[in-house]
Amino acid sequence: MFDWNERALINIKGFNPLLNSFELLHQVKQLKESHYNFDIWKAELIEYGIKFKEVEFMEANKNEALKDVRAKRKELKEQFLSDVRSDIKKFIPTIYKHSKNNNLKHYLFNSVNAEDIELSDLDKQLLFSNFDKIESYLFEVMTLANLTKQTFESTAIVYFANDVYKDFNTVHKQLTFLELEQRDAVNQKESITKNKIEKIKRVFDGKHKVSKEELIEILRKQLNYKLSSVTNSALKNQINGVFDIQYNKKNKKFTLNLVKKEGTFLNSFYIEQKPNKVTDKINDSKGERVKN
Repeated sequence: MFDWNERALINIKGFNPLLNSFELLHQVKQLKESHYNFDIWKAELIEYGIKFKEVEFMEANKNEALKDVRAKRKELKEQFLSDVRSDIKKFIPTIYKHSKNNNLKHYLFNSVNAEDIELSDLDKQLLFSNFDKIESYLFEVMTLANLTKQTFESTAIVYFANDVYKDFNTVHKQLTFLELEQRDAVNQKESITKNKIEKIKRVFDGKHKVSKEELIEILRKQLNYKLSSVTNSALKNQINGVFDIQYNKKNKKFTLNLVKKEGTFLNSFYIEQKPNKVTDKINDSKGERVKN
């Protein structure tokens, strides 16, 4: 019986010894198993005369008080975020002071009129414990407002009222495609995207409802979809910038609605060119607004 050192090398007459990668991988696997599997680890140590007592498995104590505290904390967080979504401007000065996102700070400074309101200690605590989430709300509203040429206030109303924050990427893709369709491509990437949009429209022309099998076949044969994943979300992601897609679990079919300029999709945004007038700014040192 050869030991492991001999199995780890392959000796061929006339050549230098070669590493046996399969044996090395097998040994690594064994080491991992012995590290994570108590029975294997125990058996290895018994060979060296180490004895173990019978193993007793202890049940975790169910701390009902801790469970209640966590449930209340979760409920408090959800209620706070709901309050933020209903009046996010109240928290903008604090976000502005502490954010490290320079693009967002520049936008807030130039485009948003927010009064510096003294927050309660509880609001401050919850704000900073959910800082990244609230900052992402503002960044997404800023992104959509710049894309649609709308004011922060009107964009925020639609953003929260229609739960866009739950599916921002889809809405942003749809708006980006709409904006791109209204102008010429300025680089190769945009040109490829425009051609893809036209091809998707052409392939699905006249198709309002399609089964999952039909959708997969179209994507595979006509849109060169090669990934192995055929989950609903993966399939929808291939065309959800051009179509608003809903899946009906009862009839197991996708409903496709073409996203159109000035039409509603996800009941949310529309494209309209309007000048964005700014009459006041945030005071950079205090986060307050001052008139120009």
